[in-house]
Amino acid sequence: MKKVISSFCLIGIIICSCNNSNDEKKLTPPVSDNIIISDHDSLENFNAFFKRFKEDSTFQIERIKFPLESEYSEQTSRNFKLKKKFINSKDWKFDTFQWDTSYAKRETDAYNQRVKSSGDTTKVLWEGVSNGINIELAFILVNKKWYLLKYSDYSM
Repeated sequence: MKKVISSFCLIGIIICSCNNSNDEKKLTPPVSDNIIISDHDSLENFNAFFKRFKEDSTFQIERIKFPLESEYSEQTSRNFKLKKKFINSKDWKFDTFQWDTSYAKRETDAYNQRVKSSGDTTKVLWEGVSNGINIELAFILVNKKWYLLKYSDYSM
């Protein structure tokens, strides 16, 4: 008797499992190999953005969060002091932010460029080679598009 009850329970479990898997198949939409993600659905590639940001003055103005926070170091009689100001769009001057690998080998004012990303933030850093050059641009991803959030010049 116990074997008959166990058998019916096992058959019931198998039938329920089969019915559930059929229900899941009905609820799952078909997958197509021809799915195209529009540009509006994807994140903007930072390298492509930064290239255009350096070349197109109108695009650059559109992609800066104004008033732009700006930090800079100011030399006093004894040391350097960190200052902060905010730049409005009317005061912004187009900057090409040019950099070439040869800049790291220049006789004077040599510097390297590094790009450092973490989550929705990317920083472009220019660091001097045996000099005081130290500039940082901080970009943030907002609604899948990159914007310049902060410009810092810590050069000494």
